[in-house]
Amino acid sequence: MRQHLRLMVLCTLAVFAAGCTNSDKPTYTPDTAISGPDFARTGPTGGCTASIGDRVWFDVNCNGIQDKDEVGGPQNVTVRLYNCDTDGLVGTTSTDAGGFYSFTNVLEGRYKVCFELPEGFAWSPKGEGDSAGLNSDAGADGCTDCFVLECDKPTSTKDAGLCEKKGDEGCRFTGGGNDVYNDDEYTFGGQAGANTALQPQPAGEWEHNQHDGPSGSFAFHGGTHSAPDGTEIDLIECSDPDFCNPARPAPMHQLDFWGVGIFHSAKGLSGILAENVEVGESLHWFEVNVDDAGEPGRDKGESADCPPNGFGLHGDVALVDCDCTDFYRITIRATTDPDSPVIYMVQGYFDGGNFQIHPLTGFDLK
Repeated sequence: MRQHLRLMVLCTLAVFAAGCTNSDKPTYTPDTAISGPDFARTGPTGGCTASIGDRVWFDVNCNGIQDKDEVGGPQNVTVRLYNCDTDGLVGTTSTDAGGFYSFTNVLEGRYKVCFELPEGFAWSPKGEGDSAGLNSDAGADGCTDCFVLECDKPTSTKDAGLCEKKGDEGCRFTGGGNDVYNDDEYTFGGQAGANTALQPQPAGEWEHNQHDGPSGSFAFHGGTHSAPDGTEIDLIECSDPDFCNPARPAPMHQLDFWGVGIFHSAKGLSGILAENVEVGESLHWFEVNVDDAGEPGRDKGESADCPPNGFGLHGDVALVDCDCTDFYRITIRATTDPDSPVIYMVQGYFDGGNFQIHPLTGFDLK
């Protein structure tokens, strides 16, 4: 009898230690000592859990904030949860008919939520407004920043806004700034794609001023009302369907435009410029490449992750890095032939100034 009781006690201890099963995966059969709410809270692994969730929503005005009238959300958007310490996939779910999703019984730790971008949409601006529950948390890669999930403290504010693309009609931008490249000091500014430039150059206007340095000094105009006929902005192309916090709604964050321009008020030109430029007379093919990577006043600067030649169509990297500042490059060639030799080029992540790329407006499309 004693031996029989001893075997029962050993088996009972084994139940608590390993579930008393022959399976490789433990099976938990708790008694009243650890059942009920406490067991549901701690879960089968014994660690404390909480839930993660909220929604994906249609950001109609693309402002990055869940406005009162933006109540709809897309169904069946894939949502993935990753552990930030191990980079491992924790779980996958999808949104319901209202755009809501949830991960339950998640162990406390560091996580990020990644959303799969539906076709025809771009992510809304990240981190807009003052409310964590009403802004969009998805970055350019569709993932939130890593966050800490604490025991018994649900995280229910991980949202993603979707801004509908308005077709392939293009985009417009305004802006300008100043910088130094290889001791050439210059300023620049204008607009492209905006239907506000005076005729006969309705596609925009651009002015680049070289102030001091090895290249001398000059003003270069392309498509401005002060430039003669024959100067114009011919073509505008955009790339990268993304947003940068807190930039305004923009379907693309790299923009390239080119056309024909003319030199004004030049003096002390470098040798190659002096050989090819007749001030106020000769026409020259030019191209401008810009990256709208952020706003002025933010504590950002060029880093190891910012490619020397910028992003986009003619840059080194396809997707703009929102931790970089805005980038500008202008290339001017010897004649109106886009394959003629380059006679002037400056570029860089400029410190003073700002670019703003926007979707085309109805007025622009007229």
